[in-house]
Amino acid sequence: MNDDGKRDQNDKYGYVYEPFNNYALFYSLGQSITKKNKDDIPELSIYSPASVDVFEIIRGISDDKVNYYINWSTGCTSIIKDNRALMTSTTLYTIRANYKTWEQDFGILPMPKLTEDQPYVDVVSTATSGSLYSIPVSNNNLELTGYALESFCRQSKNTLRVAYYDLAITHRTMRDVESAEMMDIILANRYTTINDFLNNN
Repeated sequence: MNDDGKRDQNDKYGYVYEPFNNYALFYSLGQSITKKNKDDIPELSIYSPASVDVFEIIRGISDDKVNYYINWSTGCTSIIKDNRALMTSTTLYTIRANYKTWEQDFGILPMPKLTEDQPYVDVVSTATSGSLYSIPVSNNNLELTGYALESFCRQSKNTLRVAYYDLAITHRTMRDVESAEMMDIILANRYTTINDFLNNN
């Protein structure tokens, strides 16, 4: 607190985060905006008591203006860099772009779970981005198409993982072995749903 009578990015906080991190938190606490039904068709799944309970948890965090501060990455990054917050939630891009040059140590954890027995879930994209391949109904060789897409993914893993994850993120950015192990948990539990691609942006 700098005693100027207002809470802003010049004060100290327990937790700072960007607005879209509420979206990732909703998933990590065991909920989803869409799920497939018994007929394998995607449908909205947010109208449930469990989703309402999780929304209330997130609202409680968002409404707490004393311990929590919400801003875009530029504001949060400066607070963390100046050691004026205990923790933040952000993207791997922000970590790679901003954190690796810092002098202070930091660690990485997966997004929190609601219960101990719940599996980890980490959202791949933000609420504003996503990409996918579209296969037209006129495609008459789905087997070959499937092989081609699988080959793209495999080659990406063999090249991108080494260059980006193993070198850029793990070895150049992480400061401790535990954070590298946490990255394994995060990447092994990535989660993407259809609403990542069909958003209003």
